[in-house]
Amino acid sequence: VKENDVIAAINMSKENIKLNAARIDLVGKVNAEWIKAGLLSGCQIRTSNTDNYVSLDDQFIRLYERGVARAFLGHYRRSDGAVQPTFILGSDEKTNAPEGTLFMSQAGAGWSGAYASIGISNGIVDGAVQKSVYWELQRNGLSVLNTNDYLGVGVGILDEENRGYIKLR
Repeated sequence: VKENDVIAAINMSKENIKLNAARIDLVGKVNAEWIKAGLLSGCQIRTSNTDNYVSLDDQFIRLYERGVARAFLGHYRRSDGAVQPTFILGSDEKTNAPEGTLFMSQAGAGWSGAYASIGISNGIVDGAVQKSVYWELQRNGLSVLNTNDYLGVGVGILDEENRGYIKLR
């Protein structure tokens, strides 16, 4: 830098402070009443300093109540490498979700075998969510309601493992 050249500028008035530089690094905590930004990158956003908050991190949104995750919106990478968009109520992940957690997921957007399902978890076996009841919707128009136990509908079919299901066409 040559003598008397400007490499950064700080303009101050009683109403405004303007920092003008190619890059500004702040070290430490910054308290702000209001922030307006074009892009926040590489950060986690937490909406409250209490135990009840929303967390935005990477491509995932989690809702917390009393410090416990109660909802999740994001995706998982399946064992075949495909991305599976997922919405979970009652937990924030599929690896240790409590029984009774609601899962809604979709797989295969753009191909003929695409499907979606919504169901209630009954546990996790080898990393896979087991559902006691779930509704599967297939792109080809097939809709199947699967249950582990009694299905309280007038029409029902039992498969070889005595699980009830209904096929609608």
